[in-house]
Amino acid sequence: MSLTITNDNLQLVLNPHTTTWSLFGSALNSPFVEEAQVGITYICNNVRFFTQGTPIQGQQKDHIQSPHETLEQIKFISAPDKNGLVFELVFALPQTYPFLLWRMHIENTGSRPIYLERLDFLKAGPIPHSRGWWGRLISRTLGQPGKIPHPGIIRPSPDPGELAFFSNGWQSWSFNGTYFQHDRNCNPQFGFLRYPNSTNPTTPRPKKAGHFISEMFAVLGDVNHRSGILVGFLSQKQHFGSIEVWLHSYLPTLHLWACGDHMRLDPGAKLETDWAYLSFIHLDGPDPLGSYINAVAREHDLKPTTMDRPVVGWCSWYHFYNTITSEDIYRNIEAAEGLRPEIHLDLIQIDDGYQARVGDWSDFTPSFQNGVAPLAAKMRTKGFTPGLWLAPFVVHRSSQVARAHPDWILRNRWKIPVNPGYIFGTFPMALDLTHPSALDYIRQVIHTAVHQWGFSYLKLDFLYTAALPGRRNDPTLTRAQALRKALYAIHETAGEDTTLLACGCPLGSAIGLFEAMRIGPDISDRWRPYFKPVPSFLLNADPGMPAMRNALRNTITRAALNRRWWLNDPDCLLLRPNTCLSPAEVQTWVTAVFLSGGVTVLSDDLPQLTPERLRLAQSLLPPLNTTPCLLDWLDNQHPSLLRLDLNGPTGTWHLIVIFNWEDKDIDVVYNLDVFQLPQLEYHSRNFWRGASCQISGGVLTLNAIPSHGVELLALRPVHPDQPQYIGSDLHLSQGREVTRWQPSKQNVLLELERPGHAQGVIELYLPKPPQSVSLNGQRINWEISHSGYYSIPVEFRDKARIIIHGTSNT
Repeated sequence: MSLTITNDNLQLVLNPHTTTWSLFGSALNSPFVEEAQVGITYICNNVRFFTQGTPIQGQQKDHIQSPHETLEQIKFISAPDKNGLVFELVFALPQTYPFLLWRMHIENTGSRPIYLERLDFLKAGPIPHSRGWWGRLISRTLGQPGKIPHPGIIRPSPDPGELAFFSNGWQSWSFNGTYFQHDRNCNPQFGFLRYPNSTNPTTPRPKKAGHFISEMFAVLGDVNHRSGILVGFLSQKQHFGSIEVWLHSYLPTLHLWACGDHMRLDPGAKLETDWAYLSFIHLDGPDPLGSYINAVAREHDLKPTTMDRPVVGWCSWYHFYNTITSEDIYRNIEAAEGLRPEIHLDLIQIDDGYQARVGDWSDFTPSFQNGVAPLAAKMRTKGFTPGLWLAPFVVHRSSQVARAHPDWILRNRWKIPVNPGYIFGTFPMALDLTHPSALDYIRQVIHTAVHQWGFSYLKLDFLYTAALPGRRNDPTLTRAQALRKALYAIHETAGEDTTLLACGCPLGSAIGLFEAMRIGPDISDRWRPYFKPVPSFLLNADPGMPAMRNALRNTITRAALNRRWWLNDPDCLLLRPNTCLSPAEVQTWVTAVFLSGGVTVLSDDLPQLTPERLRLAQSLLPPLNTTPCLLDWLDNQHPSLLRLDLNGPTGTWHLIVIFNWEDKDIDVVYNLDVFQLPQLEYHSRNFWRGASCQISGGVLTLNAIPSHGVELLALRPVHPDQPQYIGSDLHLSQGREVTRWQPSKQNVLLELERPGHAQGVIELYLPKPPQSVSLNGQRINWEISHSGYYSIPVEFRDKARIIIHGTSNT
């Protein structure tokens, strides 16, 4: 006999005899999951077992309070299997939120240890080897609505359509984006050199078309019917959760599981998993991932106020790399002070290159004879936040730490140090942070950097190395538990007054412990991956190597996480002219960093920056505190269309962003429906071209968008016979620089505010030519660009009061 629980949006049906479950939406033509299976794979006495927890020993239905308000839940408690494994399966529906939660409670009641391999939360769709001609036969015979092929069925829409899969990468540098049926999973190039620092080592790496992997969460969507299924986990405190999909128009297959990591569950021991999550979404909704992202934030008790303060600063890495000297840092501290208040930098961060070896953090290179503490003191004296780079979980093979403590090193079953990938020009070693002494060493490193040297901002790199598979000192912990324990030790040791930035970190493990997160691969001074000894064509397909293309993709596709889980760090701005980036590519990256609204850090040698390049930095400061809507996130592997809605004294306006991923200039024509805007007439100003026009007929036409370039347009609905602010080149928002807009019958009062010396052009629409224009009491000139549009050159310090006389037809 099946059991059912419902809320206003969903109906859950459970079959206790087969341990399968189904989920249906209340709306017509809603996605659905039918007869999905659960189960546990484990090893006992060197034999692999699989159990689905039948027969059922007990079941109960009740209500509990949670971060997601009241949950109505059903519990199934299985009888012990032949090895004494018991698991409790809990399904819950919130009364007010449109999603399903479920998890497992596992207990070993037997006499022998059990080693957990895989915890299956959802298995739906035909088994993968039934593809080919046999799969096509199943599709024709059983793939019609209402027929359920074993072991269940999952449909993002009741009617078959073109499917797409949005994949979330395991850590900062992993591929994040959308796949289609004929694509192949974006795996790193060069195998053992790149796999450890780009992919979850225990997750399959598919190679066939239509077979894909995601970590923590994913979306299976129907792009024809614009509906989808979002599935994942609310946290990665206990396990790393993975999603595997085979795309097929009639019978897609989806598996959701938590990795057991061969953790040992001793007799009498218990384990509770993280919550699994599933919801049905509308692909074109204003915030399609919002329900899940907000649920994760509630689960971790995140407070938005902790992410209100932006990070704006300078980093040494992308100019000096590891050849940095203390003199270089002193010069840039002085230069940053001299740039105030035109460019107000709060942070000065020393990156890699000061330490003698990775792991020996208190031993310094000859270029840092006095260490880094005097530099931190100098930064504080000048009013900057001192920042420092560390890679605490990894050590160089020749470091004193590695030589003195071989028992701290994470090793495989042959007692060989595990492979963390090719980094620092070598193969370093990862620490086993379940070893108490190794974890104490991490606490000591963090305590020294923060409380002795005086750094209140830490960029912590290569954190994935704590989650590599290996034989740990404590085999009763999963990789996720070991990593979370180490990250918590850092958070606790650093203290609440220290800002922590995670880099190269599995995303879910850092939520609630780090204030900022790198969300893409390293930026580079080239569009594509480049590594000098290797021919470029061999690297082009690598999705995680340093390259502007790779960083841009992740910056866009992970934009929705900003100020909800942490401050997004898209990586540094590169503004100097002597790179391999074209002017259009520089504009593209400046726009992407601006849209990210998170961490904004320059990384050029400040004394060498020209005034023209410094103006680029001025134009995106202060950072935005809003997040853009990615419109084609499930329609293109390299999405290009974003809309950001802003408001201020001049009213509400829309920023439209179009990226050109092509290697050639392109012309585009878009209906405004694509941007989910009403069919009105709009004033439009193009920031990078400095051109304005009126859009009529609901069609936007742009010619010759440069290769790898961007168009940034401010659109404001036309109000005939009324003065309107159109935009400026003072700030990329084209409106946030305005602090007052007061039109009257005869005049317009306009006030601007920009830090330091500001020089540029503002553009207005006026019903008739003005009689005169004054700026801070001084009469200035103006120009008419074309019918009704007037350009006013402005130059001021900090604030400008502009009065435009005689602007009304009244």
